[in-house]
Amino acid sequence: MTRIRQPEEAIHGYFTIRHLMAEKTGLRNGLVVTAFTTHDLYGVQPKSLRTNCDLSLFLESPANPYDERLAEETLGTEVYEKLKRVEQLRLSQPEYKGWIAYSTKWMKGMVYIPKTEYQLLQRGFEPTPDAVALASRILGRQGLGAMYGASG
Repeated sequence: MTRIRQPEEAIHGYFTIRHLMAEKTGLRNGLVVTAFTTHDLYGVQPKSLRTNCDLSLFLESPANPYDERLAEETLGTEVYEKLKRVEQLRLSQPEYKGWIAYSTKWMKGMVYIPKTEYQLLQRGFEPTPDAVALASRILGRQGLGAMYGASG
């Protein structure tokens, strides 16, 4: 997210993605995964972008008091304190770099995500023709299909 205010239709589309997928593709079953990152929790607008999340991940504790309060509310005091301890340990013990704090609607905790031992992406991103066609149907010719030369 940037500090630039997002257009209402973009925000509406984000929250109605399942409806838009069904409308544009005819598909009514499936999993829709969306993600966004931010360095400023308190400033995220609309507020529902930060409060209606199924999963929140924290690599570090926030530096400002407003975001710190929101992070502690999201993670709970116990997990938030663990995150802060891990941050201190990372300074002298690199093996702690894989630890992150998480919060879902049902649980909160810490999880270790190890660094990959080899490069996962061997070449540049090339969407499959099916992915381009689906994106073109959803976004129209001016969307992803136009960027990758699909005829939608």
